Parts: sequence; structure tokens; C-alpha cells
Amino acid sequence: MTNPVRGEVEIVLTEHTLLLRPTFHALCTLEQVTGNGIYEIAKRFEDGRFTLTDMVSIITTATVWKTNDEILSRKQIGEAILNVGVAKLVKPISQYLLYALGGLHAPTAKDDEHAVE
Repeated sequence: MTNPVRGEVEIVLTEHTLLLRPTFHALCTLEQVTGNGIYEIAKRFEDGRFTLTDMVSIITTATVWKTNDEILSRKQIGEAILNVGVAKLVKPISQYLLYALGGLHAPTAKDDEHAVE
């Protein structure tokens, strides 16, 4: 179960349901792995210029693994993305990035009123 106050987002990759959480460590690791800042990564998603490598990097760095979970490799995650379909994962990954950029609180209708389009 996700906790939007913590910025958590759930994604389903074939038979695996993964919980993404934007922790300081996860975001720093994502920046190291991609060589880009979090804003640049989010901008690429917004502009539709993201890569499969971006998606895999976000999922691998953001997933909260529980003790009894099977930890998936980058290759397994990449294959699962292709099986599920890239388009189905854009929205939850974008939501994760929005939480990371906007602070760890659930968006409200008031937030939507102030959004810049």
C-alpha cells in the first residue's frame, strides 16, 4: 500500500508490484547513475525525451525492497518494462518524479490550481 505523504508510487511489472519512494539516498543515487540532476530527468519525462535506461535507473534506485522480496536486476526490470509496455509506466514514474520535485506531500486540488502549464 502506498503512502502519498511519503511520495510513494506503486508500479506493476508483470508479477511484481514495486513500491517507489523518493528518499534522499534514492535521488542522489539516481543522479549518480544517470549523470543528470533530478530536474533534468523530470524535464526529459515531461518532454517525452526519456530513455529506457532512465526508466530502469529510476525503478532500480527508487524501489523499496522488503526482506522477502525477490530483488530484480536491471536486466530483469528492463525486460519487465518491455513486457508491461513503456506507455503504462510513464504516468506512475512521472508521478514519482513530481513527488521528488514538489516535496513529500500528496498533491491537492489547490496544488493543481497553482500549477503552471
